[in-house]
Amino acid sequence: MPMGVNTAAFTRQIDRNAYFQKHGIANKLTILYVGKLIEVKGVSTLIQAMNQVRATCDAQLLIAGAGVLQGELEREVQMLSLNEHVRFLGLFPHDHLADLYNVCDVVVIPSIV
Repeated sequence: MPMGVNTAAFTRQIDRNAYFQKHGIANKLTILYVGKLIEVKGVSTLIQAMNQVRATCDAQLLIAGAGVLQGELEREVQMLSLNEHVRFLGLFPHDHLADLYNVCDVVVIPSIV
């Protein structure tokens, strides 16, 4: 039975430094969220957690996705002075997601449902 996912795409060797440089992303501990920016996905909770993470290590949160809460979440990032630690990537092309997953250190799924 087919897996439904091209697992080879997730095991491909990616030059992290080159990838980050190409996309203008800092090369430091990188946390990734991919999904809709809606209430039940818990992205606001993730941003609050990032506020605590920055106190202990130099890390960044990449948010790949879009949704009705994007403006509100961007304001929350500004209010918490997290501009240097949180970056909104917008909708990310599906065929490039495997590379993004490969170069990040941590992937989070903060859903609250």
